[in-house]
Amino acid sequence: MIEPKRTIYSTRLRTGVDGLDTILQGGLFQGHIYLVMGRPGAGKTILGNQICFHHASKGGRALYITLLSEAHEALLAQMRGMQFFDPTLVGTAVVYLNGYTALRDGGLDALLKMLRDAIRAQGATLLVVDGMVMAELAALPNVTAYKRFIQDLQAWVGLMGVTVVLLTSTEPNHAIRAEHTMVDGIVELRSVTVGPRSLRELAVAKLRGSGFLEGCHTYLISSEGLVVYPRFEALFGARRTGSQVERRVTIGIEALDELLGGGVLEGSTTLLLGPTGSGKTVLGMHFLHAGVRAGEPALCFGFFENPAAIRAKMARFGMNTEGSRGPGLLVEWQPSAELLLDAIGHRLLDLVRTHGVRRLFIDGLAGLRRATANPDRVPPFFSVLVEELGALGVTTVLTGETPDIFSGDITVPTEAASALCHNILTLRQVQVEAQILRLLALTKTRDSAHARGLYEFEVSSAGVVIGRPFELTQGAAKGVPARGKNAPQAPRARKGTKRK
Repeated sequence: MIEPKRTIYSTRLRTGVDGLDTILQGGLFQGHIYLVMGRPGAGKTILGNQICFHHASKGGRALYITLLSEAHEALLAQMRGMQFFDPTLVGTAVVYLNGYTALRDGGLDALLKMLRDAIRAQGATLLVVDGMVMAELAALPNVTAYKRFIQDLQAWVGLMGVTVVLLTSTEPNHAIRAEHTMVDGIVELRSVTVGPRSLRELAVAKLRGSGFLEGCHTYLISSEGLVVYPRFEALFGARRTGSQVERRVTIGIEALDELLGGGVLEGSTTLLLGPTGSGKTVLGMHFLHAGVRAGEPALCFGFFENPAAIRAKMARFGMNTEGSRGPGLLVEWQPSAELLLDAIGHRLLDLVRTHGVRRLFIDGLAGLRRATANPDRVPPFFSVLVEELGALGVTTVLTGETPDIFSGDITVPTEAASALCHNILTLRQVQVEAQILRLLALTKTRDSAHARGLYEFEVSSAGVVIGRPFELTQGAAKGVPARGKNAPQAPRARKGTKRK
């Protein structure tokens, strides 16, 4: 028997899982057949139902066939807790049928006939078959029979314009089989254990007729169903060019702006580097407050202090977070437990775009390192993040913590930070005789002249107050300097340090 040729369709069928559709560069193709593979518990059944209900919500008709002995009542009970589940669609636009009996009694030929008859009867445009491992077992020992089943199904649904998603279980380190070459696309769901953490990853192994985002992408299973986060570097990896207008932006402290040669460039990234308690967060608050006063949308994106604590601290320094001629300050907090690096990146950019953020304070880089089980990802992730923020015209200030309170060796938290940050301000605490002083140095400003000295500063009730240059004979770089004869005995405020 000669099978008719398949009709080639170019219409995309979106899965309804935004991150997955992004990875697939628009979704599945109408009339194609796809294989979703994964171990039990990977989320295959949830994904299959999620695709069905999204398709039905857009006016399509979905047919969900199970080859397992599990009753549909139990399956529907599990789906009722999902946000995508709509009981009004069940039995009309989303129809559940059991194909196990046909497979058991008549083998693969009976199953194929049952699928064809059901598609015609229901007018289905989407078919999901759950439990394809049972069809594979039914073909044994004749492996060719299973390949012929896939080929016959593929040719028929191709003519009918029906999109098919086959769900099958796999074992660890599964081998590629011949039937995998026959389907139009393969999506793998897997769980990876790294130390005490278990991370879910999705990878597209094959997609005919389209490019896709390669590599592994993290996903979660929540009340929304599968929530997929395309790998940040793959999605935003193409270098973009931001605004070429060299406009200066105030850091929020007039004396520091003077040291920086008039402020920082719009769209630049500034790293505040120093040990705990050195004043990094307070300096970042000055930057945010300046944006609030200017009516610029400002975002504080932190990992350590919740929004209420941030607003209370700014209030103690007399910094207003409610703008009189703008949107005020937006504060977002990322609790440190079980973070996902890609989820952080996507959430941050969503906030920037949604609120039109022009000033961003990230407190701090350590949160990014804790959000991944693979520390080697942090440099490329940070590189892409900086490029994307710059292209969006966002001026960014972020903090990086050095390990020791008193240290002569300043270590940049990630190698990408030193190369990609346009400006680096080093804050440190030093012991001078019986006093502990705070010192600030402008380590780097890209394409701009800046002051080269060390400057004392205080954190007072008014926030950060910059003093005069610190004069000493030796030892500042080691954290225990000795004063010179003519050195000032206490920080003296520079002109313009009081906020208006």
